[in-house]
Amino acid sequence: MPARLLKRLTDRPRRSLLALLLLVAVAAALGGPVFTALQDDGGFVAADAESVLAIEQLERATGTGATPAIIALVPTPTDARGDLVAVERVLRAVDGVAATASVASTGDVGLVSRDGRTAAVALTLRAGADEDAVLEAVEARVADRTGVLLGGPLVANTQVSEQIKQDLGRAELLAFPLLLLLSFVFFRGRRPATMPLVVGVTTVLATFVILRGINEVEPLSIFALNLVIGLG
Repeated sequence: MPARLLKRLTDRPRRSLLALLLLVAVAAALGGPVFTALQDDGGFVAADAESVLAIEQLERATGTGATPAIIALVPTPTDARGDLVAVERVLRAVDGVAATASVASTGDVGLVSRDGRTAAVALTLRAGADEDAVLEAVEARVADRTGVLLGGPLVANTQVSEQIKQDLGRAELLAFPLLLLLSFVFFRGRRPATMPLVVGVTTVLATFVILRGINEVEPLSIFALNLVIGLG
C-alpha cells in the first residue's frame, strides 16, 4: 500500500503538491487554535493523580483552596506595619479571595523574612473561583504600591504559560533560518534543501489538528506543544 501511494504521488507531482498545500492550509486553520485550547494550568500533574483528587476533595469540603494561590511580598523596613495591614485589607476585598494571612492578622512570624524587612500576605481563593480574573484584580490592586511583589503557584503557572508561548515563537524564528541554511549546505540544491522543512512544517501542523481533536476528549497540557514542535 505505501508503495502504491508513493507511485501515485510521484506520477502526479502537480496534483500531489496541490493536495499538500491544501492539507497545510486546512491544518493551519484547524490546528492553529490549539495554542489557546490546551490547558495552561496544572502543568506537570495528571488530572487523575491521587494528589489532585485529594485537593479536589478538600476544596469541596471547605469551599476554599487547599493552599494559598498567591503570595504578596510587602516591604516593611520598620516595625510599623501600616502598609502591610493596608495591603492585606485591599487584597482581602478582591472578589474570589476567601481568606488572607499575614503576621499582622495571624501573629505568625513565619510570614516575615529573617531580616524583618519583608512580610508575606498569603491569599487563599474560593473553590471554583476564576483564577485569571482574581490574579488580574490582585495585580491591579498592588500596581501603585512600590515594592510589592506577587508570587505563588497561580502567578508562577501564569508566567510559565506566557513564557512558553513567547519561547515557541522565538525558537521558530531562530531555528527555521538555521535549518534552511544547513539544508542547503548538506543537500546542495534548492528542492532537496526545502523538502525536510516542508515535511517538518506539514508534520507539525497535522499534529496540531490531532492534538486539538484529542483535547476535545481528554484535556492536554500546553507543554505538549513543546514536544510536537521539537520533534517536528
